[in-house]
Amino acid sequence: MGHKHKKKEVDDDTFDPLTQRRVQVVYLVSAIVWIIIVYVFYLYSNNIIVWLLLIIPLIIFGLNYYWVPQHSRFVANLMFSADFLSIGFLIVTIIINWYKEVDKGSIFGLIVLSLALFGFSMIDVWVSEENFIIVQHIRSALETAAVITLIIVVYKYYLEVQKEVYFA
Repeated sequence: MGHKHKKKEVDDDTFDPLTQRRVQVVYLVSAIVWIIIVYVFYLYSNNIIVWLLLIIPLIIFGLNYYWVPQHSRFVANLMFSADFLSIGFLIVTIIINWYKEVDKGSIFGLIVLSLALFGFSMIDVWVSEENFIIVQHIRSALETAAVITLIIVVYKYYLEVQKEVYFA
């Protein structure tokens, strides 16, 4: 009795090496752009919590870069669904509860930056099916930067309010 070899079937759910490399480039560029944003908008400070928040996107982009070979179309479809209602609620809560004595200039600029990042992530770019995954990963990177920027805004706002309340 002969032993039959089965031909290994190609998994249509995974991405080809060229697509994987292009997704990795998205995360490399995203990390560079994040560093530029941090520098241009003076997000850095002497506060350790802000520094920890600032490295979150770099960690996320690095992990996404590393895990690209394990990505599949199924996982991509599960991951790409942001809850914009919750994000909008967060922004509205900040604006409604705006403490009157706090310097709002720098905080408002960061809110605008965050909204711009979210806005860019929501722009529909019509591409071929094989390029759609690239658009999804660009959106993911923009959303990651926007969420972290909002968290930094909330934290800096909290610090400003605490200064006004306790040291006024």
